[in-house]
Amino acid sequence: MINLFKKIIIGKTEQWIMCKGEDISKPVILFLHGGPGFSLIPFSDYFKKLEDDFIVVNWDQRGAGKSYNEALSPETMTLKQLLSDTYDIVQYLKKEFKKEKIFLAGHSWGSILGTYLIKEHPDDFFAYIGIGQVVDAQRTPQIQYNFALKTAKEQGNEDIISSLTRLGAPPFDSNEKRFLIIGEVEKCGGGLHSAIDFGNIINSCLEYSEQDKENFAKGIDFSCYYLWEESKVKLTDEYFSFDIPVYYISGRYDYLVPSELVEEYYHKVNAPQKRLIWFDNSAHFPFIEEPEQFYNVMTGVVLKETFKDI
Repeated sequence: MINLFKKIIIGKTEQWIMCKGEDISKPVILFLHGGPGFSLIPFSDYFKKLEDDFIVVNWDQRGAGKSYNEALSPETMTLKQLLSDTYDIVQYLKKEFKKEKIFLAGHSWGSILGTYLIKEHPDDFFAYIGIGQVVDAQRTPQIQYNFALKTAKEQGNEDIISSLTRLGAPPFDSNEKRFLIIGEVEKCGGGLHSAIDFGNIINSCLEYSEQDKENFAKGIDFSCYYLWEESKVKLTDEYFSFDIPVYYISGRYDYLVPSELVEEYYHKVNAPQKRLIWFDNSAHFPFIEEPEQFYNVMTGVVLKETFKDI
């Protein structure tokens, strides 16, 4: 049985990882959390069933969760540095568990890191799983605006209608306006389709001290402040041809990363094996909203199809 929760030095910075599994012979899967700064360690119970089939690794990225530190230099909070950290984490895990390759899963912001990494270093990975896959940050605000306005009108929510009217339609001239529209999208169910209280989950995290729980929110603010501009990517121009299997998991109600863009992107992708798997009762967090289906997909589709010819 593997139950490892430790601090390691990555990129000259203390960062925390959690590794859990029942069998050292199973493949490693590294989850790259979203945000930027939205650690998944407090949500590790949602991955618990996967521990029978994988060595499940959750990592608090530089500036996030337990890896947040007020002394952390803002100059290190760049996409380039986070990609370097991710590569180093992958090499650490391969050495620690004596694996030639691992699985890589990226959620939201983490899907940017994951996509770039599998393009540059395909030999390190069995397959990639993009969850709430970021595709085109330029097109996203208009889709979000249309969704929120349509939903608010259907619900007769005058507060949201008024807020959107004052905000005006994209393009937006500031990140503050982008954050405002994201807030309205979340109110309309485009972030979570279910009634799940993230605050309670974070506050119940046994691996986090009280200071860590306070740092969770600080880490999101810190990470978003320095990484938000670099999260505005467009993958369709260059990142659509891969040398390993790719699987995309998308919630039907996801408007934080609009699922319609994921579907468009999927049809453009070239890979030895590819699948787009819909979660019909989820928005941006399908692994939390439909954990049973997530487990079934990861074991019944990803594992079986990736290894079918090996």
